[in-house]
Amino acid sequence: VSPGYFVNTGIHREMQGIFRWGAMLVFGIGSLLGLSTAERGARTHIYLASSPEVEGVSGKYFQNCREHSMCPHAEDQAQRQRLWNESAQLAGL
Repeated sequence: VSPGYFVNTGIHREMQGIFRWGAMLVFGIGSLLGLSTAERGARTHIYLASSPEVEGVSGKYFQNCREHSMCPHAEDQAQRQRLWNESAQLAGL
């Protein structure tokens, strides 16, 4: 699920230099335009959790309450398995 483009997660707190200023600018403009509200960021998550239209749908990527194609890296089964295995190991599972 896409988290949204302008949802201010605070990720820029750990950025440095121009990247930090750029993120602050983007999130600041998003806030001014009302694009970065928690409600907007949660719409697709709520839709997927509650809509009968997507009941039983699994393994798909959604953005703005619609299914979208994933990037080629996300479609690579070997990379997905490697990420899963590494994540499980780091989580101690």
